[in-house]
Amino acid sequence: MLDIALSRGVGGAHLSWSPLLQAAAPAPGAIFAALSVATLNFLGFDGIATLVEEARGGAATVGRATVLCLCLATVIFVALTYLASLFVLGRPSFAPGEPTDAAIYGIAERIGGPWFRFAASSKRLFAGTAAAAASQVATARLLFSMARDGSIPRALAHVQARRRIPDRAILLVGVANLAVALLLAHELELLASLVNLDALFGFLMLHVAVIVHHSLRGRSRDWPRHLLVPFTGLMIIAYVLIRMATPAKIAGVGWLVIGAGMLIGSTRRSAASPERQDGREG
Repeated sequence: MLDIALSRGVGGAHLSWSPLLQAAAPAPGAIFAALSVATLNFLGFDGIATLVEEARGGAATVGRATVLCLCLATVIFVALTYLASLFVLGRPSFAPGEPTDAAIYGIAERIGGPWFRFAASSKRLFAGTAAAAASQVATARLLFSMARDGSIPRALAHVQARRRIPDRAILLVGVANLAVALLLAHELELLASLVNLDALFGFLMLHVAVIVHHSLRGRSRDWPRHLLVPFTGLMIIAYVLIRMATPAKIAGVGWLVIGAGMLIGSTRRSAASPERQDGREG
């Protein structure tokens, strides 16, 4: 459908470098604000790492799969964004009242009419189902690992005997997903910002970990890979986090405080456990 509409010049569409190269158009603030939204299209590739213990080939296979997934996601996102942008070259503005945060559906209607808009909208159901399933798999494995290490209640480390899956962790994540979907059904922008903030903060800490592990502890002299690149990424992510919506930052900080409290409580229990055991032995 896209190639037919493009060949017919629907909405003034034509092949152009304009969606990619407009040096005078974007402002730095707008670019970084858009980054916080675009991040949502790349989230999830890191969830593959939670399947290391279940994957054939171990960490090496999972590492290649993670990089491949990220590259494919980048190609698909850039290609679809570029093609969609071609259909607004002749009409950059939308009609009054037409939501620009869902502009892709307005573009779909321009390309193929109302039925194509409906087809594009219906994909949200299937894409949402797939994303929820992938998220549940990754999050459940993460909770299982934390429970097995004693960071959270060990009951979540239970493994179902026949299927060999962390059933309790999966059920908990499923209930949490359902509750969030019901409570924030009309707050998708806030929910997306909150998800992006949590993910970006995790990536920020990952860059910090690379610098600490290789440059500070390992005394690596590979400055480009172990210092320059992670430091550049850290600065970009930090700026994007600062530019995010205030409600998302408040919610994210609150969630971080809860996690820090759980970590402190778990650390104190672990530190006190040998003392209690020594007392019983005495």
